[in-house]
Amino acid sequence: MNELSSEAGHFEKGVAQSTRQLAIWTGAWLVSLAIATFGSILVWDSSLTLKIVSILINFVIGIGTIRANIRHIQSLDEMMQRVHLEALGMATGIAIVAGISLSVLSTSQVLPFKVDISILVMLLGLVYGIGTAVGMRRYK
Repeated sequence: MNELSSEAGHFEKGVAQSTRQLAIWTGAWLVSLAIATFGSILVWDSSLTLKIVSILINFVIGIGTIRANIRHIQSLDEMMQRVHLEALGMATGIAIVAGISLSVLSTSQVLPFKVDISILVMLLGLVYGIGTAVGMRRYK
């Protein structure tokens, strides 16, 4: 019994560590995105080099964030992996269908405004969050 609780404690520490790493990488990516976006507008408007460097740094940190997310999902048990897989599948599918539909609506000038990628990013996050919550509820 003691061996079993030791394994569970080790598993929980691994999940906690991967969650912390994911939070750090995600925070770094968000900060670098803000710097790349607002720095290009407010601080180094005339410097093409600084714009490119800040975007490349954001891109590299984004790759680190993706890798941290993969490691985090791998650290989860099979049920939680399935919950995240289903939520990611739903979010990806909806993003593709909605993104293409919005793009067609925008290019055919049906919409009175230009579609921005931020709408799609918010939709992705919302669907992923709802999908995760629904999956957690279903498998409990």
